[in-house]
Amino acid sequence: FGSSIWDFLSGCSPIPATMRVVCTALALATFTLHGCGSGSDSKTTTTTTTTTTTTTPPAPTPGLCDDNQIREGCLPGSCTYSTSCDECVPGRVKDGRGNCQQAAGPQNVTFHVYRVASKKEDVENDNVANEAGILDYLHREIVQASCQPVSGGASYQRPGAVDRIIRLKVTMHTTKQVFKERQSQFGPFVSFMNGKCQGANCTESIWSQYGYVVGCQTQSGSPYGLKTFWASLPGSCPDQERGSKSAACMKQYPGGRCDGPNGTATCTWTAEEDGEIKLDDLEGLTMDYQSFCRAGNKEYDPVADKGVGCSFWDNLKDTAQNTQRIKALRSMFEMHSPNSTMPDPICDWNPMAETQVVV
Repeated sequence: FGSSIWDFLSGCSPIPATMRVVCTALALATFTLHGCGSGSDSKTTTTTTTTTTTTTPPAPTPGLCDDNQIREGCLPGSCTYSTSCDECVPGRVKDGRGNCQQAAGPQNVTFHVYRVASKKEDVENDNVANEAGILDYLHREIVQASCQPVSGGASYQRPGAVDRIIRLKVTMHTTKQVFKERQSQFGPFVSFMNGKCQGANCTESIWSQYGYVVGCQTQSGSPYGLKTFWASLPGSCPDQERGSKSAACMKQYPGGRCDGPNGTATCTWTAEEDGEIKLDDLEGLTMDYQSFCRAGNKEYDPVADKGVGCSFWDNLKDTAQNTQRIKALRSMFEMHSPNSTMPDPICDWNPMAETQVVV
């Protein structure tokens, strides 16, 4: 893999000057105990030196937020030494004490979401995820079934022929009906397949009651943790599959997409593409995908919990490595568009939102 992405996985870091004496002493002690550097018949003389050291407690780390501050909506990295923070995540507002709290009503909330694709497609009536969510989906649903032969084995592809991750910038404004019920910025999540809602009569059970609101859910049991986040974007004629949406249906059921979301039933969200990366580049493949598969490689084998000729997806349940994968994805988009990363909002419709922690 390319060193530009995976150098941080080595875990290497310079030893602070204040620790060098201690580390040297420990190294010498270990050296003596193991008899390193001398033959088994050699005589060893040990000299003991006593050193008195005064330890000063470390100062608080500026910007570090505790779990409670994050749950309240403080932007990670924005907290002070006290209980306050300088910035809130989207959908939360500052109170009079410098903390974050729920807003008093529906807000314009802007954030990034991601989707996998094989080509550019309309984002209406689709499910999208944050960084952790899209990597979780790729890890458990896509790369473990990679290198599928097609055209009689003449070529290979991933499930759905996906080859890229597309980033979207979404702005939403929920309806008063949603906020009145749960004081939340998000509404109920729905699952889409081929542009059609998979629930029973979604229009009657959800959108006729709340409007075409953006829904959310966090993922229970994800190896990427509670930070996994999914959203649903209801568009026109959401109860019919793509290719079967008539003009009459789209007029009668217009969905929630509009140019300037204002919280009315049919104007709750807008989205625009904000970059894309190829999966081959994220994984650091040194050859094209077809050659990679022909050589007998595999992105990820769930039985072995590692890849063949690819180590990006190794160790699915390793929390530290999943965090590094999230950072790798973020770094790839930052390379194309510096300082563009946006914090995740809190999924406040979902009961699990109270414990959602954002990387």
